Amino acid sequence: MGWFRKPRQLTYWERREQAFIDAANKLKTLHVTPEGAVYIDPEEIREQVIAARENLKQFVAKER
Repeated sequence: MGWFRKPRQLTYWERREQAFIDAANKLKTLHVTPEGAVYIDPEEIREQVIAARENLKQFVAKER
């Protein structure tokens, strides 16, 4: 009878955490050492930030 139940709605923090995990999984240059240190190519992050700014600039008020 478990298949009758609706899937549980994720909380705000669970959705936010899942969004972070999805974003991290999309990084091409993410490297994790056996000790747990994480390395990411700064150029890849810079490119993603610039692309995000371009996609979202419509929501920013223009300066007067």
